[in-house]
Amino acid sequence: MWESKLDPSHGEVDRGGPFPIETIERLVRKELSYCDENLFQLTNRAVMARREGPINRDELTRDDILLYKYIVKRRNRLKRKLYGL
Repeated sequence: MWESKLDPSHGEVDRGGPFPIETIERLVRKELSYCDENLFQLTNRAVMARREGPINRDELTRDDILLYKYIVKRRNRLKRKLYGL
């Protein structure tokens, strides 16, 4: 869903709602034992980028895109760890 809507050169989402950084941050902090160092660092960078600069909810930062790509690349492993699948 997100992948088809991402435009890395522009950093905006056409539709589909805002990037769910709050949900991702909550899951990562709640389930630290399931996170690897990369996921933790990417999440922290994405959160900090939004806190440091004025970012519209419909915009994506470079850190959001990196976090998204990491999650997509490892989604099956993450789902197995998180949901016991």
